[in-house]
Amino acid sequence: MAQLLLDHGAKVNMPSGSENNIPLTLACWKGHRDVVNLLLKNVSNIEHQNKAGCTPLMLAARYGVCVCACMYSRLQLHRVPCRLDVHAGA
Repeated sequence: MAQLLLDHGAKVNMPSGSENNIPLTLACWKGHRDVVNLLLKNVSNIEHQNKAGCTPLMLAARYGVCVCACMYSRLQLHRVPCRLDVHAGA
C-alpha cells in the first residue's frame, strides 16, 4: 500500500495528526520494517522531530522496535552493516 501511495504522489515527509509525525516516524514506532525501508529509499527525513521533539529512531528505540532502530542506525552510519540477534516479540 505504501508503494502505491508513493507511486501516486504521496509526500514522503508530509507531517500529519496532532503530533506532527511523518510516515517514517509512524512506521518506526509501529515496527513496520518494510515500510521503513521503503521510506528511507524514498529519502524520508531521518532527522524530523515530531511535536514532542522525537525523531523516528528515538521512537523505534523507546518502544523496543529493535529491527527498525538497527536499520535506521545503519542508514545514518553510511550503511555500515548492523547485526541484531533479536527475535520478534522478545
